[in-house]
Amino acid sequence: MDKTTKANGADDWQAVLDGVNHLAQAFSIFNADLELVFFNEQLNAILDFPPNYLYRGMPIEEIFRFNAKRGEYGEGDIDAIVQARLGLARRFEPHRYERTRPDGTVVEIIGNPLPEGGFVTTYTDITERRKTQEQLRLASIVLDAANESVSVTNANNEIVFVNPAFEDFTGYKLAEIKGKRPGIMRSGRHDDKFYEDIRLSIEEHGTWQGEISYRRKNGEFYVAWASVTAIHHDDGSISNQICIAHDITSRKENEERIWRQANYDALTQLPNRSLFRERLTTAIEHSRHEGKPFSLIYLDLDGFKPVNDTYGHNMGDELLKAVGQRLKDCVRINDTVARLGGDEFAIICLGIDERDNTLVVAEKIIAALKEPFDIDGTHLKIHASLGIAFYDEPGETPDMFVERADQAMYASKKAGKNRYSFA
Repeated sequence: MDKTTKANGADDWQAVLDGVNHLAQAFSIFNADLELVFFNEQLNAILDFPPNYLYRGMPIEEIFRFNAKRGEYGEGDIDAIVQARLGLARRFEPHRYERTRPDGTVVEIIGNPLPEGGFVTTYTDITERRKTQEQLRLASIVLDAANESVSVTNANNEIVFVNPAFEDFTGYKLAEIKGKRPGIMRSGRHDDKFYEDIRLSIEEHGTWQGEISYRRKNGEFYVAWASVTAIHHDDGSISNQICIAHDITSRKENEERIWRQANYDALTQLPNRSLFRERLTTAIEHSRHEGKPFSLIYLDLDGFKPVNDTYGHNMGDELLKAVGQRLKDCVRINDTVARLGGDEFAIICLGIDERDNTLVVAEKIIAALKEPFDIDGTHLKIHASLGIAFYDEPGETPDMFVERADQAMYASKKAGKNRYSFA
């Protein structure tokens, strides 16, 4: 071999050594006599040896004894620990294990035998990896135990993860829904603008929260309070979205029940006096803003008391329910038929601003209530007195408006009942 070849070989070897010294891992080579013949600078750092402690030709037994004395291998007799370690080393077998050092550092050690005896070993500080894995393990436990539904989507808005609560709420298993978009659960109860507002909020603010309706796999609807948070790449683009949702269906049903109890008549299921007043106030405000009048019909049944006295209150209640249904059949869906109490009803007719149009509604009501009622095989006859008022005075309060319709109704009674009068 000439000098040039030797020089090139030395340069190549030096390049290898320089590369090994720049590894993040520690690196060592022991020969067949278990003597340290090579190591890089990271070995001192990762295994925390004193400065200049290691040297080439150092017996592995000396390293074992030093480590045993400082508790690297746990408690026990030092000589026994060293001999056990030497026994393992002399096998020259592949090995891989993790060692948790006394300071809590976790080192992964991988050794492989060399053909001529000895072995090469790498040492990697995996402390942060283990911490991350532990955090992920704890996060997994929390997600599995959480009562809230959790789902994660990727940059393409495809579902990549759901927790058990999500599966319970929706009926979808991860295997069924993975790779699909959350739109598969849309209820159809929200318009396109609702979803567009969600998208814009996430893009502009990185988050959205609010009430939303979903459809379960079995077709049932449920209402949730949902919070969506975006996770971003370094360049600002969205990598994932995390949605945490809490099923509030029962709460919403309770709220709806309480609201109905407060605003609807328990017998006829018509709006009660409270909701009637609210809708009347809204209609007045709209009329003032738009400059368009509307009409109010006040109605009191004629002949209802004798029915109650003759057939009892149960029959009277059934008659009131039937009256309510006939009144609803006489008006449009956006009009309000309310039971104010007893046998007194009121009808808000929106958009009817002419006397002749209101007459058509009034005459339909008179005719409908003239027809006998068949209640459990008993034919009952009643009539009604109506009072009609137009809201065409912007300064008039709801009470003043109602008073005019009420007075017109009493005028019908005085005139012989079974008729209507205008205020």
